[in-house]
Parts: sequence; structure tokens; C-alpha cells
Amino acid sequence: MKQYLSLFAIFVFLSVGNIKGENSNGYKGFIDFAVGDAYNLNTAQTISTNNMQWYTEITTTHGYMINHWFVGAGIGYYHSYRDKENMFPFYAAGGYTFEKAKVKPFLEARVGIMFDPLWFEKVQAYGALSVGINIYKGLYIDLRGSILGRPSRFFTANAAFVIGYAFGK
Repeated sequence: MKQYLSLFAIFVFLSVGNIKGENSNGYKGFIDFAVGDAYNLNTAQTISTNNMQWYTEITTTHGYMINHWFVGAGIGYYHSYRDKENMFPFYAAGGYTFEKAKVKPFLEARVGIMFDPLWFEKVQAYGALSVGINIYKGLYIDLRGSILGRPSRFFTANAAFVIGYAFGK
């Protein structure tokens, strides 16, 4: 597990070397940290606070910005505290930034998979939608809702508060 986290950290630090520019076309990268609540949507415990668990997630997304549209892909690390799950999301991302507004609000969508490297049969579908604002230069905050499709537990709905940094053009 430590080797995966070390490789992920090296990748992120090498990526951050490209500092934010002013042109809206070209390479764009994001790194963010999410803290949220996961809720399993299965049959027996649907209405139960016992069915909730806290999770943290760190992701890095890289791609290309054309005018106000972003297209890219990303990887991350997801940890749920109650179930002690450590999973890695791989996803395609797309988004739009409202550049004319003062706080630069944005929308982002992600679609991909999450897997536990020790249990490949736990591969899950992953989808997320984020709505946020740029609060200072590359620093942004957003709210992210996501769905994980699990073969063993149907679906897990997630809601998270996210803080991140955008770099590149």
C-alpha cells in the first residue's frame, strides 16, 4: 500500500511544477482533497444512520482546456473509515468554467471505475458531478456528489466538500 501512495505522491509533485498561466487554451491540471459521507443504498438498511460512513479522497486530474471547456482524465485514492476500504478511482473528466463571472464558477463531471488492488472483484462503476467556485487564483472549493456501483452492495451515494488547486493554462 505504501508503494502505491509513494508513486501517487511523486506523480502529483511532478505535476504541480507547471504553475498557473493566463491563457485559457492548453494543459490544465487539478489536485483536490475531499471529505464526505458515503451512504449505502441497499435494501435492508436504507433508512439508517448506521448505514453511513465518512470517507476521504485525494484525486489529480490532467487534461486540456479549450476556451472554457475542459477534457481530461484522472486518478486518485479513496479511503472509507468504517469499512476500511482503500480504493483507486480512474476516470475521464469533463467540465466548463464560467470565466466571465467574478468568482469563476465551474461544473465538472467524472465517469470511470474504482478498484481495490488486493481484490479485483471489487471493481466498481464510478460517476461524480461537482459544482464549485474559484476562490483565489488557482484555489477552489466545490461540492461533489458521486455514485459508486458495487456488485455486492448495489450503489453507494457520496456527498463531499472539496478543496483543490488548479494549475496550468
